[in-house]
Formats: sequence, structure tokens, C-alpha cells
Amino acid sequence: MDNLPIDIHSNKLLDWLISRRHCPKNWQSNFDEIRQKISNSIKDMPENEQIIKILNGGQFINYFHCKEILKILYETEKDTKNIFGFYSSQRIKDWKEIISLYENENVYLGEAANFLQRYVQYEVPSLRRQIAKAESGIKEAERKQHDYAKLATESNRLFHQELAKWGLDKNIDDQKEQLENLHYNLMLIAGSQPKAEILKIEEIKKALDYFWCFSKQIGQETNDMFPLLLFLTKDLNRSVSDISVYEWKYGKKPDVLLPPALIEIQKVETREENDEIDFCDDFDVAEIDFCTNGDSDEGIQIISSDGIDGDNVDSTILTAKGEEALQLLEHPLNCGTFLDELTILIGFLHFRIKDECSIDGNAQIYLSGISQKEITKNINLSELKCWLLTLQNIFNELGDTQRLQLLRLRTSKKLRGFVNEICYKIEQKKRLELKYFQLQQLSIEKQKQYLKEIKKANIYLKEIIEATKQLQENLEKDISNKYNGREVYIMGEINAVLYGN
Repeated sequence: MDNLPIDIHSNKLLDWLISRRHCPKNWQSNFDEIRQKISNSIKDMPENEQIIKILNGGQFINYFHCKEILKILYETEKDTKNIFGFYSSQRIKDWKEIISLYENENVYLGEAANFLQRYVQYEVPSLRRQIAKAESGIKEAERKQHDYAKLATESNRLFHQELAKWGLDKNIDDQKEQLENLHYNLMLIAGSQPKAEILKIEEIKKALDYFWCFSKQIGQETNDMFPLLLFLTKDLNRSVSDISVYEWKYGKKPDVLLPPALIEIQKVETREENDEIDFCDDFDVAEIDFCTNGDSDEGIQIISSDGIDGDNVDSTILTAKGEEALQLLEHPLNCGTFLDELTILIGFLHFRIKDECSIDGNAQIYLSGISQKEITKNINLSELKCWLLTLQNIFNELGDTQRLQLLRLRTSKKLRGFVNEICYKIEQKKRLELKYFQLQQLSIEKQKQYLKEIKKANIYLKEIIEATKQLQENLEKDISNKYNGREVYIMGEINAVLYGN
């Protein structure tokens, strides 16, 4: 029976010591005096690497540390030993007194057991949770860094897309100067005549005639389908640039044209923004009403075209003013109608080319019979493809996004406000890219901070685990001496905490 080992659960160690009367229940009553004496004695210590290692071990000084310190002092203070074998060193006397207080009623066992439970139940698990939290923070920061990098790239793409939309140079590094000149550039473009398009009216006329002939042959006449195209192709000897909106609306050619007045170009400052990044994502650029009939903005000087004063024109003269004086295809609404009609005609040609290329089916027999009619029999597949290519080129040229934007800009009554909004949108896209870039850098800094925390926590965790193992070994040895050398094992949670994965 005396050879059986003693197994003590680590969480019940203190209760076990008290129940076996190895230390009293009130073992903590004299600890204030002991801790005070330890604090005072530490202030006067010799320079010794072993002592420094004990004092800087990251754990509380306990009874077993005091015994190690006293053993070291016997070596460092050996010069103070007299002929009777006693030491006159005050340091040795102080630490002997501390050990004596510890051994009084074995209170050191209560303190050591308390420290052991504290390390096992709180210190080590807390440090591991701290490390796990930091590792999770690193993964989250890496994910955010990746997301912010993608958002920054997308914002940069949208920024350059907006610059290209208005014809600004995206390769110039100093975008700030371009933004400051954006008001001037857009007003200059808006105040000038758009570039004249080369319209092949003859080709459009041929395609229209073919459409009408084909519609009559199949018995589905649509006389009101292409009003604008018919109007433009009515006189092939006349340039499209000579046809005004006024003539389209009223059927009469005006004697005098007074197009929208040019805006006196003034370079205006862009909006001043705070240098700090606004991290709110709920901003929205206001929609621009391009068809508003409001008054012109204050501060804009109107300069009449060709030196003609619109208010003093003779009433007997047909005068086209404002938007009605624009070329027909310069007006965004009419240009849109033109593109819509052109789209229908292009779709019809696609349909006919597909039918002509077909070599099978009853529909081919029917359409082949139609093709033998006098009006359409001379139109071959190559001509249809030529018309289609011509119409597609016209559509691509007139339907250019930048051109349509500038046409809306030209007819806008609130040009200054519109230009300001364009600048504001571009600035916001650039600032959004900067915001995401700074958030990306912040995520990188967080990763570095978490790595420092993990490194520091791992060092402290290693010290605590080593101190706990040493304390466990000392307690097992001390308790074993009280039971005539029987083996003592402190088991349970301590093994999972100290030796578990």
C-alpha cells in the first residue's frame, strides 16, 4: 500500500493539502508580510545572471524561488562567512527570514498550489485565446486587404473610364491639374459646334426605298415608320447640316438662325474638399436634367451668334432661336430618334440578309418569289450587306457616348452646374480609390500589429508553461518527501493544458 503512487487532481490540489492538514485554511493571513519582505529584499540584490533570470521569469516569486536565490547568495556572499560557519551578510539574513515565514505551518504549499491552479485555469488558456484571436484577426485583415485592393483597382478603372468618357488624358500623372481645367475644357467643347458627321444619305435613301418596296410586296405598308429618315432623305442635293430643328418642327426653312448662345469661358475652381477621407459610402451624385426650361445661371454672359441681337429681329422674318436653331442631328432628342429609326432599318437588313443566305424551307420559296418582283429583283446580297455596313458605321459614329453627352451638355440650361457635377463625380471616384488604398494600408498595419502581439504572447506563454512545469515538479517532490518518498502525480487538467496540442 505504501508503494502506491498518489494521484492528485490539479484543480483539487489546494483542497487536498488543506484536508490532509499540510497547510492551514488561513494560509493567506501572513502573506502580506511575506510579499512585502520579498519586495524589499529584491531591491538589494547582487548582479548575478541566475538571479536576474529568476526575477525576470514572468511569474510571481514563490517559496521555491526563494530557496534558489538563497542557494545562489551562499556563493556570491561567501566572503561574509565567519569562522563559526555563519554569514554576516544582510541579504542572506533577509532571505532566510522569508523562507522561515514560508515554512511556518507550510503556508508555501498553499501559495504554490494556488499559483499552479491559477496558471492552469486562467493564465495559459487566456494567452492561447489571445493568440488565437490575433491569428483570426490576421486572416480577417488579409481578407480585407484583398477586398480593398480589388475595390481600389475597380475605383481606378471607373476613374479613368470617366476621364476617357470626356476625352481627358488618362496617362498624365498630374490628374489634379486636369480636374482643375475640366470646367474650361467642357465649356469650350459645349460652346463650339460638334464635328460634322459624314452621312451617306444616298445609301440611307436606297435602304429606305427597298424597305418600302418589300413592305408593299408582302402587303404590310407602314407609311409612318421612319418620319425623320424620310425628312432627311427628301432632298438628296441638300446637306444635312443645313436642316435645322425649326424646319423639322414647322416645315419651313428659317431666315435667321440664333443657336444657343456661347458661354463666356471662365475657368472656375473645383470644389474644395477636406483632405481627410470621408469613409461614408452613401454619397450620390445628383441626376442632371438635360431638358430643363429654367433660366440661365447667373454670372453667365450671353453672346449672340453672328452679331445678331435676337430681341430686335424683324417679326416678318422667320427666326429660329435657341434649340430650334440647332442642326437637326445636333439636338439630343432628334439624334436619339434618328438612331432609333436607324436601328429598325438595320434590323430589317439583318433579317433580309439572313433570308437571302438561307437555302432551305418553305419561307425561302415564298421570299424567293417576292424577290423576283420587278422592284426588288435587281437587289442582290452584296448590295444588302453594303447598305448594312454603311448604316452600322453611321450608327456607331452618331451613337458615340461622348458625343451624345456633349449634345446634352450643349442644350442644357444649367451648364455651369452640370460641369461642376461632372468634376465632383470625377473627384469622388479619385478620392474613393484613395480611401480604399488607405484602408488597404490600414489592414497591412493591423497584420503587423497582430504579429507583434502573437510574438509577445508566445514568449510569455512559453515562460508561463515552463514555470508551471517547474512548480508542478517541485510540489510533487515536496509532497513525496512528506509521504516517505511515495511517487506523487499532479494530474487532470494540467496535463491537457501543458502537454496537449
